[in-house]
Amino acid sequence: TKFCMDMFLKMLSLLVFILIGYLAKRLGIVREQAISTLSIIILDFTLPCTIIRNFNGVFPDPHVFTLLLLGFLPNFLCLGLGWLTGGRDRDSRGFSMINISGYNIGMFAMAFIQSFFPPSIFILVCLCDVGNAIMTMGGNYAVAARACRAPGMNAKKMAGIVLRCIGFHCYIILLILSLLHITLPDWFITAISPAAMVNPFLCMFMVGLGLRFTMSKSSLRIVSRTLLVRYLSHAILCCAVLFLPLDRKMIAALILFLLSPVSGLCPIYTMRLVPHMLEDSAINICVSILISIGLFIALIPALLHYAL
Repeated sequence: TKFCMDMFLKMLSLLVFILIGYLAKRLGIVREQAISTLSIIILDFTLPCTIIRNFNGVFPDPHVFTLLLLGFLPNFLCLGLGWLTGGRDRDSRGFSMINISGYNIGMFAMAFIQSFFPPSIFILVCLCDVGNAIMTMGGNYAVAARACRAPGMNAKKMAGIVLRCIGFHCYIILLILSLLHITLPDWFITAISPAAMVNPFLCMFMVGLGLRFTMSKSSLRIVSRTLLVRYLSHAILCCAVLFLPLDRKMIAALILFLLSPVSGLCPIYTMRLVPHMLEDSAINICVSILISIGLFIALIPALLHYAL
């Protein structure tokens, strides 16, 4: 009973953080433009601290590194689905390819996983996110731009985008330390812990700032099609994952990964490829986040029971 109550209070607290962010925007306390600043703070400071704090001292078996590959594959599947369902119009096809693909792990899923699951599952999701990060931080855009014949994108530019991400460097360094069975000193982990602990609040507060509840008919049509393809295909993927010859914790981590909302970087790359569809991309993210919140709240108890 105490466990159920603690879990309920944690879920409620995350929803309250979202509500605080939304009310702060509506009351004019914080402007929506603060999202760009918050995203920098999260991606460059609190999220790396969270990754380091949870990854340090964990030495996963070598076979779990297959999750690195499994972080790549769903992105390629989404790109293909975006190409097939985006229609004949080049802009619409590019929008679909970018906004169906990618997973918002760092600024969404990790807040839930950090709050409810043990570090062992957190690490497994992080391993998925290493492969995902390469795609969401430039890979998906590069494929979509090439498929839609957009100029200016090449392998060198894509690599530069990925290598500028601090979280990606943290993943690589910690993976190397893990393989070498090296741990960071306790004083360092203690020093970064306050920043790591504030990460869930900042992530959910930023979600609240970005929430919108109005959209035009054309936006509704585009977003509905994009999200229908995304979540229908991923429902099938989650069912398929259950039959993979993997450890239960790995399966739970994969399901959490697949149920995450679309990447928060989608509007940035939408603006570069099809700038007139930027608002549709922002709405797509908001609705995707709401759907994933519902899915996480509904499935977290079952996944905890399944994995632990």
